[in-house]
Amino acid sequence: MGALFPTVTDLSQYTAEVIGVTDPTYRRVINIFSYDDAAKTMTLKFNGAPSGDYLIDIRNDDGSISGKRLAITTVIGLNSISPVTGSVLGGTLLTLTGAYFGRVATDNPVKVGDHYCIVESVMDTEIKCRITLSQPQVIASAEVIVFAKASEEMACYIGGGVGCVFDFVASTTTVDDSVTASFDAASNNIQLTVTGTGFPVGDLDGTELWIDGEKQETVDVTATSATFNLVNAKGTSSQNIQFYTAEGSPAGSISSANWASEAGLISISPSVGSSGGSIVEVTGVGFGTDVTDVNLIHVPSGQALCDSVEVTGYGKFTCETIALAISSSDEIKIESGKA
Repeated sequence: MGALFPTVTDLSQYTAEVIGVTDPTYRRVINIFSYDDAAKTMTLKFNGAPSGDYLIDIRNDDGSISGKRLAITTVIGLNSISPVTGSVLGGTLLTLTGAYFGRVATDNPVKVGDHYCIVESVMDTEIKCRITLSQPQVIASAEVIVFAKASEEMACYIGGGVGCVFDFVASTTTVDDSVTASFDAASNNIQLTVTGTGFPVGDLDGTELWIDGEKQETVDVTATSATFNLVNAKGTSSQNIQFYTAEGSPAGSISSANWASEAGLISISPSVGSSGGSIVEVTGVGFGTDVTDVNLIHVPSGQALCDSVEVTGYGKFTCETIALAISSSDEIKIESGKA
């Protein structure tokens, strides 16, 4: 752009805008960000526009700057969808690839037929979203539509007669309405086991358990069960549970899970303190920030050891201990109340 510009002493003398080639009535001002007089370059901040061809018009107080007309083409499109089939019950996690996607989840809403696909992550070339049914769905094909800034539909560049289509199919997986909890001493984790039929053996990435909006760690998947480490939760039980395989939501549902009986103590720091009382950091498993009553219990006496407690995160709380002489051989456990 150097040949276009005379010596610039005041940027306020200049304005810039984009003008539609197909629709010249489309005109939008562009911010002039900076100018390098020695290099004769001007930096503009382009705020985006619907897909199409545009001219860039730069003017000073005397009118348009002479020289070759600058042009820009904007394009946004969908190149691939994976997987292309999923459960008629919803819940399928889609990976969409393309070009020039937004930077935040709300930039590019996604719909699969009549249903929204809730965006979980987005980058310039990839969107991940999970299909959420707004109404019952039948076994059928549905068009996948990605929107640019909630208005323009992206172009579909999937060729070969395939198109941007997703097929809803019958779920091959069923899930039982029960979750069992147990403490795994090897990993110091509470493990939750979901049972059913048709689970994808060995698929740790595609098999997911979500509790209170938090994804748990998948450790094993067989044809009839899936085991997860409980890594985050709000309380000692939950009715907010979602289970997915790579194809989406299974037939059946999990109404609740309870792991209160497995809540346990992992460590106390510092492990030595005054018999008159100390402030310690407690690490355990099985309780979260919504727990209303959690404490350390001195097992020989049955005495609650914490005069005050502050739960700071899943499995963590600070404790101001009472005055009590405790032997290093005395057993101490965690007792948690209801969330």
